[in-house]
Amino acid sequence: MPEQPALNYPDILGIITGGERFDAAAVQMALAVRPRVVRAGRPFEAVLLLQNCTGATIDIRGRLLLPEEDTQKKPGRFTASAEPLCVTLRAAETGYAVLPITVHADTAPGSAYKVAVAVEFQAAPDAPPVRRTTGSDQRFLPADTNLRLMELKSLAFSAAQRGLFGSVIEAPFSVLPPQSIPLLQPEWVSLWSPGAYASYRPLLEHHRDTLLRRVLPQLQNEAVYTALYNTTDKTFAAAGYPIQPAETAFIARLLVSVLWMAAFPHTAVEYPGQELYHVRRTLEQGAAHEGSFVPLPNWCRALLERLTLRPTADPIAALAGPLYDELLSDAITHGFRLLYAVTGQQLGSDDDMREYSAQLIILLRQPGARLSLVDVYLPLVLGGIAAEARAGTIQGGLLDIVSATVQRHRTANSQDDPLVLDMIESVLRWARDRCDDLA
Repeated sequence: MPEQPALNYPDILGIITGGERFDAAAVQMALAVRPRVVRAGRPFEAVLLLQNCTGATIDIRGRLLLPEEDTQKKPGRFTASAEPLCVTLRAAETGYAVLPITVHADTAPGSAYKVAVAVEFQAAPDAPPVRRTTGSDQRFLPADTNLRLMELKSLAFSAAQRGLFGSVIEAPFSVLPPQSIPLLQPEWVSLWSPGAYASYRPLLEHHRDTLLRRVLPQLQNEAVYTALYNTTDKTFAAAGYPIQPAETAFIARLLVSVLWMAAFPHTAVEYPGQELYHVRRTLEQGAAHEGSFVPLPNWCRALLERLTLRPTADPIAALAGPLYDELLSDAITHGFRLLYAVTGQQLGSDDDMREYSAQLIILLRQPGARLSLVDVYLPLVLGGIAAEARAGTIQGGLLDIVSATVQRHRTANSQDDPLVLDMIESVLRWARDRCDDLA
């Protein structure tokens, strides 16, 4: 049996520090202070970045080492909680500890102060390595993690070791004359762990046969459309939008197109990044065994977690029920991409689309919400129309109903952005031309 390649989870610490790190073998670390220049009487924070390089849990104990005296040789000018830092780093996890420190108001100014953290841990000797410091890919990190990484990149992290032995890491800071501010509280923020993303690789391996033999074949039949149609109709009606059957049909077809891309191995690639949705192709090409990131749509990641808890779960019922929001999120991004292919108009960056998707789904679930036609059409209804037209299955009768709905809305809502309504009508005209060509 061929040897499995070693895992290579992302080097999150390296992404933040530009490669700077104190390497203690099983654990890598870096230290920064925030802010780097602090006024006397104010608190500041030591930010300890920790990265588990093994596939086993590691218990971390950290102890702050503060300057014993200020520049005028006066002791006790810096204080912090006496409680040690106690953190359990999950297998392959990266995160950071925020350790508040108070500078007394009578502390003498200076630019050569240093704070240190003594870190203690004991790693299992047989714990497998799970990351290298090269070849990491940041593209598939969750949006909220990327935002935190951007914030942390602004800090000046140090990997300076204090002393010749042990794991004591230090960082410099400066003190200016006094002011006061309320004491901050300690906190631990997890940046990444296999449970947050990369565990989908082993989950994908574990459920590979289930996906290929039981899940993906079910996504090819018409029953999935019926289930998604019913859920879509109820969901949008409950959000205060008087949805028409034709609109429901196109949204459901967009959802189905996301699943069909997963189920059919020879789906054409119509835009960069569409490969994310081709789950069967990913499985058949063996990407699940490479030990690196496996790009998967949201619905598939959620389904893998559900299969772990409920191995006999009905995938269609799950996708039309508890996993509907994850599938809808994929459909929103896919719809935007299709509209760009049709109109040539870039409707936002990847971050814009993720944010729009999250906001729309929150709005759908918010009591008393009232969706507008633009909310529903961009990109869901229009994306469904584009998907159907490109597949050659567009129905002229449904297009007529949607066109009439848009015209009524335009007449009754003259204050709406005319450019958006013009784009909606241009997509409808394009779809009508495709429909005529197929006739």
